[in-house]
Amino acid sequence: MINVEPISSGRHDQLEELQSDYVVALVPTEQIEWIWGSLRQHFEEAVERSHGRWTMGHLLKALLSQDHMAWVVYRKPETESGPLDVVAALTTQVVQYPGTSKLAIQFMGGTGFGEWAEQLQNTLISYGKDCGCSGIENCGRFGFWPQIKKLGYEREYAIYEIEFEENDHV
Repeated sequence: MINVEPISSGRHDQLEELQSDYVVALVPTEQIEWIWGSLRQHFEEAVERSHGRWTMGHLLKALLSQDHMAWVVYRKPETESGPLDVVAALTTQVVQYPGTSKLAIQFMGGTGFGEWAEQLQNTLISYGKDCGCSGIENCGRFGFWPQIKKLGYEREYAIYEIEFEENDHV
C-alpha cells in the first residue's frame, strides 16, 4: 500500500478535517513509480492539452527528479488497510521569479472537484507558505474558471498561441 500522509491545512479546525470524506496527500517521491498507474489516468487529458509541450514521460521524469511534486485526493478508506480510491491527482512546482516565488499547479485531473476543492486549496496554501511562496498560480482551461473563481482566484491574463504548419514560411 502506498504510504501517503495527509497534509494538514492548518486553516481548518481538526473537527472539520475529520468530517471530510477525502484526504489530500503529497506522494513521496520514492513511491511515484509504484502509484504511477493511478496518477497517469488523471494527468492524460491535461498533458494532451499541453499541445506537445509535455508528454507523460516528461511528467514522470519531472516527478522523479522532484522538479514537480505529485498530490492525490482520495476518499477515506473504510478500513485502515482498505484500498485507496484516488479521485484526483495534481502536480505542483515552486516557481522562482525575480521578485517572488509561486506555488504553481501544473497538471490536474479528477472527479468531484466541488466536494474536495476547498480542502485542497487550504492544504496547498499551507504547503506554499511552508515553501516560502507568496501565492498559488494555476493555468487551466476556460471551463475550469467558474469553479476556481469560488476559491478566490483572480483571472489575470490569457495565454494565446498559434501552431505553425510544417510548410509555413515567414
